[in-house]
Amino acid sequence: MHGRYGQFAAEGTTTSTTLRAPGIALKVEYKDGSSSEPSLNGELKVDASSNTIYPTVVPLIMEISRSIKEVVRDTDKKEEVATAPKPAQKFLDEESLVTADPSAILGKTRLNLGLRICRQEFSLSCQPIARVAATTQFEDIYVTVNTIKSTEHGHFFALSAAFTQLQASVQHVYSRESTFSFDVESIVLSLMNSKHLSGKSGISAILKINPMKTQINAKQLQDFLLFREIWIPPELRQSSKTRIATPDSEPQEYLVQRYQQVAAAAAFPWTATVAVAELAVELDLGQAIGKSSFTVSNFWVSSTKSTNWEQNLCIGVEKIGIDCIGRM
Repeated sequence: MHGRYGQFAAEGTTTSTTLRAPGIALKVEYKDGSSSEPSLNGELKVDASSNTIYPTVVPLIMEISRSIKEVVRDTDKKEEVATAPKPAQKFLDEESLVTADPSAILGKTRLNLGLRICRQEFSLSCQPIARVAATTQFEDIYVTVNTIKSTEHGHFFALSAAFTQLQASVQHVYSRESTFSFDVESIVLSLMNSKHLSGKSGISAILKINPMKTQINAKQLQDFLLFREIWIPPELRQSSKTRIATPDSEPQEYLVQRYQQVAAAAAFPWTATVAVAELAVELDLGQAIGKSSFTVSNFWVSSTKSTNWEQNLCIGVEKIGIDCIGRM
């Protein structure tokens, strides 16, 4: 994708923006032996890539945003026709999620699918206007989908995902310290049918977040404001504030419709657990004021919902700490 816009480039210079797509590798293997059950294995790998976008694409983004708003506005006007009220539908198709049987599609074939995305880096640069850049990246993402066979509970699906080294930052090119940074060491997600745990169909999910750290450097707040001024121009900020006022009846009708959908839905059993090894937030207000840090260790939340509309919620924290250095 290339673009040239003089509004965000110096006079007499020509700039362009290029996005590079990473390489992709696919492997599919099917085994059908007499001594073992047939299996279908597949893996898709996305190679590492790095892309940097410059402010020359801002006018293009503004034009696309303006066009989408006009299309949506025209569509809303055409749909403002009196129609008969539709019967309340289920909020989610819970039964299909709970009773999903891989054998109905795959038979006795075992399925093992994997998706691996190698290191990806994406940057929004302010050059040549300013020396500030925002960067987001991750080291590796791996997602697997498997079918599990149990003699007691039959076949069911299982999904797992692992995210490694998720990072985001806003930093001046010539500065050693970031204006804002967000870092997560790893995130692990596991999702499966809870038949093998409790004997009842349902969804069981576990989310594990390893140390998560956020740093805010108030001394360099001007870098963040400059980045916002370049990538989110005043035209976009003003258009988002000026919204068309809608009658009060529309939100009320929407809430009533949503309530009917939820009330008509059957009880959906599920168990969800979220665990955070450590959550740290650091705020640097400069030498005149000082630094502050807030830390939460081993924070977890567990929620269980049964078929009889009973729901339990448990929350636990091992340690909470606040540390201040300076005048604060």
